[in-house]
Amino acid sequence: MRHANLELARDHIRALQEAAAVQHEARRAWVHGRALRRAERAERKALRFARAAQQLRARIARLEIGH
Repeated sequence: MRHANLELARDHIRALQEAAAVQHEARRAWVHGRALRRAERAERKALRFARAAQQLRARIARLEIGH
């Protein structure tokens, strides 16, 4: 009887550990996806700023030539 209870307890612990591992991996994947989306968003923002700076430099150059 004790052996059966011990095996049931081990099986239960193993199932809990497997469920925790699956949950951990899902969380890791979610965090990675979120970080990736944030990085992509930051990159797009940096590109917009770079384009705006380039346009401002061109406008300044045109104004300086006009003077």
